[in-house]
Amino acid sequence: MAAVADDLGVGVPAVGQARTVTAAVALAGALVLLVQVSSLGVRRVAVAGSLLAVASGAAVATAPSYPAYLLAHVLVGLAVAALVTVSFAGIATFAGADRSWAAGWVTAATGSSWIFGNPVAGALTEHLSWRATHAIPALLAVGVLALARHLPGPVALVRGGALRGLLRRRQARAWTVAGTLGNVGWMSVLTYVGGFFVTRLDAGPTQAGWLLALGASFFVATSILGGRSLMARHVRAAAVVSTAVLAAATVLLFSAGLRGPVGAAGLPAGAAAFCLAAAAGGLRIPSSSVLGMAQHPERPDVMMTARTGATQVGYLAGAALSGWVVAALGWVWLGPVLAVVLLASAALMARLPDRSVP
Repeated sequence: MAAVADDLGVGVPAVGQARTVTAAVALAGALVLLVQVSSLGVRRVAVAGSLLAVASGAAVATAPSYPAYLLAHVLVGLAVAALVTVSFAGIATFAGADRSWAAGWVTAATGSSWIFGNPVAGALTEHLSWRATHAIPALLAVGVLALARHLPGPVALVRGGALRGLLRRRQARAWTVAGTLGNVGWMSVLTYVGGFFVTRLDAGPTQAGWLLALGASFFVATSILGGRSLMARHVRAAAVVSTAVLAAATVLLFSAGLRGPVGAAGLPAGAAAFCLAAAAGGLRIPSSSVLGMAQHPERPDVMMTARTGATQVGYLAGAALSGWVVAALGWVWLGPVLAVVLLASAALMARLPDRSVP
């Protein structure tokens, strides 16, 4: 983000608004897929998303100006809507404790891409250009295309009423709001933590890439372990507690570049706080997903598509809110603002019933 800002002549908060464009388009795409993903089949949606991911990588990498950079993220948003939706829609095919196990592994897979992607992206940015980094998602999309023939096709389901049924369920609506608030906080951290390491804690691009990968390793570990043990039996507790821990870690993270005991430690304190936040995020996402499916047990696929929408609203609102906070109030306020949002999410989730495991 810092390299893009320098190259295109804008600030880091402005670059972050590419997330806003991506999220807005992905949200619209998720709403369309809400009633289509099961009938279309995971395979078709994955192929379409992969082709869009390759095209979007080329468009972003060749953007000559800031407006073109933002416009290219329309394609990114379409790819995200398709690929994230099918990734989590597959969880709905599992039942009981197996659903928690599957949710943990799917979430871990998203984190593992950070472990691979961020060090390579940091090195490419430092030694070549930020534009070269967009070959990474394109190559991963080609990998999805190679595996697409193994993915399930259309599923015969009762058509119609998916969105209406979601909106009519009070508990499903409450979970959607809680999930959206949680994603606002978490996606804000992911959007700005790399730029924070570089601009406030004086990390180089390669070093920042390795720090993001380190945090992702904690994310992967808790996703897998949580899905196999604690989360399988205590989904609501895992979702609530991990969200609260994420709130506390977020305050510590964005305090690392300030004066005081935490700020004096600088980069080590920021890295440690990010690892704690990532560990909490790794438990929060799958546990929240399984808790969401429990609110509409007849159509768990609908809840997982709604999860994609909640994630993209989180990106949309998170990028806009955090960009405004950093630009208008400074980094000092980012941690407390996000902590309030995350704690509100935890409070809502604490009131939801957990019926995921018989």
